[in-house]
Amino acid sequence: MTVLNDDDLDLGIVEKIWNAIKSVCPRSLQLAVDDVVRTTQDEEHIVVLGRKVFKAPSGERWPLHAWGHMVAIHRCYSCLRATCKTVDAIIDLTRYILLTGAQLTRSYLKCDYNFDSARELMLAGFIPSYLPMTEPRYFTATHRDHPHSDPVWEETKRNLVLYGALSFNDPKARAFVNGCFRHPDLMVMVRQGATGRVIRSAPVVWISRKRCARTSSDLASIPWEKATDIVLCQEKVLEAAQPVGWNHKNITDCLQVVIIDRSEGDMGDFVHKLVQIWCQVYRVKDQVELQTALEEPYEVAGELEKHIRVAEVDTLRSYQNLWPTMLSGVSVKKLMDLAETHA
Repeated sequence: MTVLNDDDLDLGIVEKIWNAIKSVCPRSLQLAVDDVVRTTQDEEHIVVLGRKVFKAPSGERWPLHAWGHMVAIHRCYSCLRATCKTVDAIIDLTRYILLTGAQLTRSYLKCDYNFDSARELMLAGFIPSYLPMTEPRYFTATHRDHPHSDPVWEETKRNLVLYGALSFNDPKARAFVNGCFRHPDLMVMVRQGATGRVIRSAPVVWISRKRCARTSSDLASIPWEKATDIVLCQEKVLEAAQPVGWNHKNITDCLQVVIIDRSEGDMGDFVHKLVQIWCQVYRVKDQVELQTALEEPYEVAGELEKHIRVAEVDTLRSYQNLWPTMLSGVSVKKLMDLAETHA
């Protein structure tokens, strides 16, 4: 602010300073922000222009607003993820972006998806490797064992699969995993860290299975439970749940989770189902209340400004909040009806 209030401000110099700031690599920027927000000030350092520059990073978990300094300079989510050494840092970065609506450039890693409830899923602390679009769940094909044999009909059923990471340090993350274990539509495989014991929700956790018959009508009569050609979920697939972080490498020190939905819905239904489990964990009734519960600690800490939601579920209530009194004898209800008539 001192620079901006200078009567003899040289705009050319300011432009050069700003261009220099924008060219700083994310890791250098991370160290600069860490020097400012760290709580431990007595470690080895030097003083440059009246500011302490520390020899080593603090290793502390940042307050949410610290990520605002990073996002203000670098708008690439993938680049910012590369500065995160823990899944907690990834969660905080992602929450800052989603809660503030920060506009980012395109990157190969995403924190926004075109699925209803995907935002709440990530806000709650589930970092998916990706959220694929729904593909056909069933495939039918024919083949011949040899050129002169009758065709064999095959039908393959594929489950929906999500790979994701959760924090060790969040007890609600463990409650979420337990909720997934109890859900009748879901199968789960989880591991704590790279060398932890793999825990499965069922003896057989499968991704796809195939049934075969000599005719299409016989194919439909075979119960899926009797299918013997099954693709199981192997332990090595948990590597796909490890989030990309520091130096664009996988972070293994986290709860690695593979969740499989064997019901008949699409990916949007799957995501919504997981958000409902988060609602149970936070003891709220829907995703609107879930977001409020996730925002509240940051609002209380002064990290976020309390805001009024743009989308009001109850339209009449919204009008009453805007115009609580009668206007020239016209009731709020009539005003609402008039607005909807001319909409």
